[in-house]
This record gives sequence, structure tokens and C-alpha cells, in this order.
Amino acid sequence: MRWHRRNKSPLPQPTREAVVFRDHADDILSNEMSVKTETALEWESVSINQASCEMLERLPGVGPVIAQRIILYRKQYGPFRSIEDLLNVKGIGNKTVERLKPFIQLE
Repeated sequence: MRWHRRNKSPLPQPTREAVVFRDHADDILSNEMSVKTETALEWESVSINQASCEMLERLPGVGPVIAQRIILYRKQYGPFRSIEDLLNVKGIGNKTVERLKPFIQLE
């Protein structure tokens, strides 16, 4: 089925402001991409034995609740001896540990 416009007048052309806005939107998106890349670089240096709650929340898949649980576990049982010790934290499973491995260290 084909749709036809009732009014055969030409479609409006984008204004200069619309073009500038579109270009500006592209710049914003590229800046957001670079911020995400910088954040990923920050993730690589996160120590699960020393990181604050805010630093832990930057990790993929770690929100405020899990970050608090990691810190609570550290306080109760001492430092993590291996990354797999994260499995002892409620709410962290095998998939989360595998996802976090590239971004955390024990030191």
C-alpha cells in the first residue's frame, strides 16, 4: 500500500538553526562517548580493597546497594584475597564477577 500526501506542496527545508542544532547534537554525542571512554579508563584502576562507595558505583553493574555491600563485607571480613571472593557478597554472582574482572584489582 502506498501513501500519498494530499497537499503536493514541497516539504519544508531545514532551517539554518536546525542544521546547526543537528551538528551541535553530534558534537555532544561525541563528547559523551569520550567521557564514557575516560570513565572506562578510571575503572581499570579501582581497587576493591580501598575504593570508596562512589568509586565502586562507577563499575559496570555496581549500583549503590552493591557498593555498600562490598564495603560492609570488607569491614566484616577484611580485604578481599581474590576477585572470586566477591561471590561472597550478596547480589554478586558469577556473571558480575566475570564482567568486573577487567576493571578491578586487589591492591
